[in-house]
Amino acid sequence: MFVGSVLTVDEDDRANTLQVGGEGLMAYLRRWHVTETLTFSASTDDQFIIARALIDHHQDKSGGDFGIDTFSAEDPSGRNRDRTYKKEAQKNIYDAIVELSEVDDGFDFEFHPASRRFDLFYPRRGRRRTDIVFDTRNIRSFRRQRDATGQGSQLIGKFADELIVTAQHSGAVAKYGLTQRVIVHQDVTQLQTATDHVVDAARAYRDIPNLLTLTVNTTDPQLFTYEPGDEVKVKWASKYDTVNEFQRLIGLDVIWTASKEEAVLYLEPL
Repeated sequence: MFVGSVLTVDEDDRANTLQVGGEGLMAYLRRWHVTETLTFSASTDDQFIIARALIDHHQDKSGGDFGIDTFSAEDPSGRNRDRTYKKEAQKNIYDAIVELSEVDDGFDFEFHPASRRFDLFYPRRGRRRTDIVFDTRNIRSFRRQRDATGQGSQLIGKFADELIVTAQHSGAVAKYGLTQRVIVHQDVTQLQTATDHVVDAARAYRDIPNLLTLTVNTTDPQLFTYEPGDEVKVKWASKYDTVNEFQRLIGLDVIWTASKEEAVLYLEPL
């Protein structure tokens, strides 16, 4: 279920407790950086190849091999990208992979805890689960967050070599007025890739997200019969605004205590 490094230890002798905190293999990437210039071309390099190459770049360094397997799944996504990671920028490898994955028609990724395999999913992980419904039978608490501060009707992208690309969503302008957001990707040099970034961002930020957090039981449906990436149905008669829609599960916490077992689900609109 989990593999990763122990990052914190908190010993309390009076309480006779020891709290240990850790993160999965993803935590390693946050402390890795590009230390030599890496160049990829949209004419030859699939986005999966770039993501794997970023991990291999660090694991090829002396002492840098953490046993992450980038070779077991060699299938390409079918979408090529251009990227230039300059030595002097010292790009963080986790940030580089996340930014690459979030471009229009990008991908999902995770690390398999048993094999330490770096798994990539195109177009994204998960599937629609018509058999999974969360409603009054299994929801123990319901929380909704809506925040308009991130909404943008027009996206302005700033890229390498002073390349600037904009995209505007007419429906969002009609609904919210002309609100602008700026995104920066200094690793992108090609116009088509820059356009992909901005078009995808314009779609992502066009509306105010309806983010849900559910605390549910772990028996109906059975915990781990669904997983992050799956689309599940949520039905809830909120006094504010009734929910009856599929949402994508983006994360979950499992809570075990002496008296109960619960799961906290984090969902986002499709």
